Amino acid sequence: MMIVYLCVATFLLFGLLLSFRLKIEGSRLSYVVFIGKLKVYRSTVSPENIKKIKFKRTGWMGKMVVIQLKKGINWRVLHFESEETYRELEKYANQMEIPVMKAKDYLVLEK
Repeated sequence: MMIVYLCVATFLLFGLLLSFRLKIEGSRLSYVVFIGKLKVYRSTVSPENIKKIKFKRTGWMGKMVVIQLKKGINWRVLHFESEETYRELEKYANQMEIPVMKAKDYLVLEK
């Protein structure tokens, strides 16, 4: 029984320390996953590999972005550090001519 408690405590600790970052680096997007300050996963994608970007609502006031890739696993990014990141991502999509989809619920949050 002690092993079960230890496993649950470990997963909770990782969940609390888990963070994600999305950076726009020139014409590429970079997605990084951290556990604490340790970089666990990094992926970079060019605009040619992005099928579309969806802006959605999550929870009562939360926003989420799903970046659908042509090859690979879709990126689900939420809880950005600043509201400006959503605008920058939308601006990036318009510049690179990537289709953007906004859910009706998301549009309500933009007002």
